[in-house]
Amino acid sequence: MDRAKLDNRTYGDSKRAAELARAQTGSQLPNAKKTVKDLFLLIKESNMKAKAQMQDFEMLKKSEMRDEGALAGRNIESYQYEEVMRELEFVKLELSKLKLHKAYVLEEKSRMEKEVKALSSKMLSYLNSVKALRK
Repeated sequence: MDRAKLDNRTYGDSKRAAELARAQTGSQLPNAKKTVKDLFLLIKESNMKAKAQMQDFEMLKKSEMRDEGALAGRNIESYQYEEVMRELEFVKLELSKLKLHKAYVLEEKSRMEKEVKALSSKMLSYLNSVKALRK
């Protein structure tokens, strides 16, 4: 008999817990539906933006192709001149870099020569000291 009361009480507790969980789930369901709807709208908006960007990209690509066609129609000598001028600018830049590097190397060489002189002087001084000590 006690076992039956205990089982009955446990059943009642389980039933109340299930009803409470159902009520909580029921209150969360509208929020979940709203979230799904919002996400759907965001995805739709994102797809529309992506489609617009792709159209813009295609238009830009077509415009670029027209520009390239115009370039091909230009006078060959003019194109070669532009190419030579670009190359000249590149060579000037490289020359400038080399001049800076040369100045740095000369400065380092001068510094090293002074250091070698100073070390040679010290070495001679030490050699003279060693000779004096040996006598």
